[in-house]
Amino acid sequence: MIRVVHYISKSLRSIVHPWAIVGGANLLLRGCSSGANDIDIVSTSQGVSGIASLLQSKTHDGPKWTESTTIKSFFFVANIEGVKLEVMGDPVNYIGGTWLANSQWMESIEYISVSGFIVPLTTLTYELRINSELQNLERVEIIKECMTSGLKSERAPRG
Repeated sequence: MIRVVHYISKSLRSIVHPWAIVGGANLLLRGCSSGANDIDIVSTSQGVSGIASLLQSKTHDGPKWTESTTIKSFFFVANIEGVKLEVMGDPVNYIGGTWLANSQWMESIEYISVSGFIVPLTTLTYELRINSELQNLERVEIIKECMTSGLKSERAPRG
């Protein structure tokens, strides 16, 4: 998984729109969990289009608006070395019976050094908030434990 994250980080250097790794891979890269099923990336719709273009050989379909039970977004899936990459743009979350645009992730990006390379991740504070709102209680407990224990990869300067 680390090799794929390195590939993604290197491949997306030219993307001018904000993007970050969220979810389980975020927690894995921080040392908060021992595994992740996939790599989730959040960006803007324009960022998703740019990412899809750069990863065109790794995708089957281009991005399109999709909806699950808790998230609507401009979305596509890629496969890199057997690892599933899910990329969502301009997410809208179903919280408390209402669909709410989520742009808080853009203000919650920090750059972490992982195995010698810089990776944008959403903060643990953001992950705790969004997972609480989405009622992902198992993940909330993992995040709380991680925040309490101080397990975080080394922060890196932005740039």
